[in-house]
Amino acid sequence: CSKEELANAVGQQLQADEGGVSRFGAMAVALKQISGDYVMLTPPYVALLCRTFITLEGMLGDDPEMASFNIYEVALPFAISRVLSPGTLRGKASLRGALLREGKGPAMPNWQALASLMEDEKHEDAGAGADTFGAQAGV
Repeated sequence: CSKEELANAVGQQLQADEGGVSRFGAMAVALKQISGDYVMLTPPYVALLCRTFITLEGMLGDDPEMASFNIYEVALPFAISRVLSPGTLRGKASLRGALLREGKGPAMPNWQALASLMEDEKHEDAGAGADTFGAQAGV
């Protein structure tokens, strides 16, 4: 299947589950529920991290101060820094290709791509955007 199809399936499942957009455990449940329709290979370290977060959420589940806690909001700054700091040559080339236009002379910002990202954000803020993830496999 395409990345968009998988992203839409995950997004729909997360929206359908209570706490789906704020709890990591809900994402694990959503992925389990769609695993019959999609082949997903998970490295052991990812499975271990998932178990860790689910355990922490379970330990704090009865804490009234944690009722409004959103794991994704807390993790967002770290995730953005990781996306903008790829560790592989392929990832660096992909990011550079997405944000810069290279030709004769120095690389220049790809204003059209950046404007497109901002336009997509406006549509998502208005509720018109689909739940898709722009990650590239292997990056």
